[in-house]
Order: sequence, then structure tokens, then C-alpha cells
Amino acid sequence: YQSHRPDMNVPIEETLRALDDLVRAGKVRYIGSSTAPGWHVATSVMTSERLGIARIVSEQSPYNLLDRRIENELVPACQAHGVGVICWSPLAMGMLAGRYEQGRSDDTRAAVRGGIYAERVTDAGIRVGNAFAALAREHGLEPAQAAYAWVIAQPGITAAIIGPKTIAQVASALPAAQLALPAELLAGADELVTPGSVVASFFNSATWMRWKHV
Repeated sequence: YQSHRPDMNVPIEETLRALDDLVRAGKVRYIGSSTAPGWHVATSVMTSERLGIARIVSEQSPYNLLDRRIENELVPACQAHGVGVICWSPLAMGMLAGRYEQGRSDDTRAAVRGGIYAERVTDAGIRVGNAFAALAREHGLEPAQAAYAWVIAQPGITAAIIGPKTIAQVASALPAAQLALPAELLAGADELVTPGSVVASFFNSATWMRWKHV
């Protein structure tokens, strides 16, 4: 059971004790956090150890080639404390899958829902996403598969969350778990987006993150 987007006005101890109650009651086996900063994960683990209560085993964060900021502090913190990292939006709302190669579409989540979803789809993100899609095809790979595999291949990453709409998309995504990306493709991805940097912000739903359009 993962607590999403921490409220910094609520003491970590209070949240952890509530989650520990669920574990002790047998309603939850393991607990985790989502879209939290690295310091919050580390503090959470140390607080649980100090109090002798359930500790988080996972952190679910946005992560894709267009937003690599978790590489700076969150991933190292999770590695240091044995916390798994589960990534959401590995395709960057389709930008890394070549969804926007023909321009913006009216049937995307960004267009249909607007708001925070539309804010994530930037011109820079589309440009870099299309470049990544072309790079993947140069190596004989489907862009979506390559984007999933890229996330899984990064240090400290446990799994990537997929969001298929069709059975065909499920069948296309699953091979990425065993896909070893060529070194040339990995190097090309780093040239497109420098490790630890951001082209399109996927933390815009986190109130603790100061962000701006990029």
C-alpha cells in the first residue's frame, strides 16, 4: 500500500504509524511511498527503524528519459536504504513512443484531460521524444519497447509501470523486460537528455516540487 504525494505538513511519524496499524491488522503486507523526494524516503526509513514499526519497501516515482531528476538524489537514497523504485510514465505520455511525430493529437490524455497532463507535454519534450523514437528505429526497435527497456536498464530501478489500452500494446510491452539495449543507443539517449536533467516535468503534481515549464 503506497501513500501518494506526501503532505509536508503532516509529520512522517504520524503517517507511518497509521500505515503500521494497517500492517499489524493484516490488511496490508507491505507499505511504500509515491512521488516523494529523496530526503523524505531516507527520513521515513530511519523513522521506522527508530520506532520499530513497518518501513517502506518501495517508492513509486515518475521517471523516463525526459525527466531524469530522480537519478540525482532519490535513486541513490533508495539504493542506500534498500528501497525498490517503481517508475510511472516510462513513455512520457507517449512522447517517447513517437505518439507526436505527426504533431499534437486530439485523442491523447493531454488533449482530453488537459491540466497537469497537458503541462507535461512540451514542445521540447516532443522534439526530444521524436529524436529518441528515431534512434530506437535505427537500432531495429519499437520506440515504446526501447523506452521501457531504457528505464529498466537504469541503476536502482526495480520496475516500470505500463499503461496499455489494448492487448496488442501489452504484447508489445512485455518483451522489454528481457531487452538488452545496445550501448550506442544508451549513449545516444544520454546525449539527448543529460543524466539527472529534465526536458519535460513529470513532477508537476507534487506540491513539494518547485518546477516550471521547460
